[in-house]
Amino acid sequence: MVAMKAEGKTQREIAEAFGISIDRVRQLMARTQSRARMHAAQPNRAGLSVRTQGVLLALIVEPEVGLSERDRALPARVATLTRTKILNLPNAGHRTIAEIEAWLRERGLDLSGDA
Repeated sequence: MVAMKAEGKTQREIAEAFGISIDRVRQLMARTQSRARMHAAQPNRAGLSVRTQGVLLALIVEPEVGLSERDRALPARVATLTRTKILNLPNAGHRTIAEIEAWLRERGLDLSGDA
């Protein structure tokens, strides 16, 4: 859809090509643009699923005003958490832990040991 839009196709033409409504094309394009903006402004946060972001939001206090500053500090803050602390939250399970650990490893960090 993005490529078709870049070629100058209208939303109507895109909708017809995919067999969906024009409104659905608009929704999907808006979501794609929103994700692109988030990835540009917050690349660390964009690497996490929505569920994991919600879990971390409940655990981490982010006093900074700027999104880029919050995003820069996020990996170090997550590394201070323990598996037990994360698992005690609703919606957090072993998949969430595995995702966080993989995300931290990509950044050269690990979760703190359980206390």
